[in-house]
Amino acid sequence: MKDIVWTLCATHREIERALACLIRIAKESSGGALREPAAFAEGLRFFRVVAPEHSATEEETVFPRLRCAVQPELVRLLDTLEEEHGCADRAHDEADRLGRLWLANGRLSTAETARLTAILEGLSGLYERHIRLEESDVFPSLSLTQ
Repeated sequence: MKDIVWTLCATHREIERALACLIRIAKESSGGALREPAAFAEGLRFFRVVAPEHSATEEETVFPRLRCAVQPELVRLLDTLEEEHGCADRAHDEADRLGRLWLANGRLSTAETARLTAILEGLSGLYERHIRLEESDVFPSLSLTQ
């Protein structure tokens, strides 16, 4: 289980870096020609591929093990984290749609740019809280189940 937790924490750092990169490029490009289209496309791909695999590992491997510990406050936290995975997925879907549109057309409207930036910044806040809870409250609780 320690290897899984280490991998999940390493992926958290990748999530933070990829999201920061998307935000930076979106802000620098301001809806016009993307300054770093390859990096932007790679950030979008990361959240299409790696992030869902990461959430699945948590929900299929880590969370069920902790639900067996029968600590009501921990079970409520796990429920919240799973709900946040769904919220993040929906936000990433919209960001991906807008990001692909930007890559295909070479620009976004002012409204689309504002929406994409707002989504990415919202995800940044969600992940900041989410990752902190997982790393400070959830993952250490795994030692109780061994």
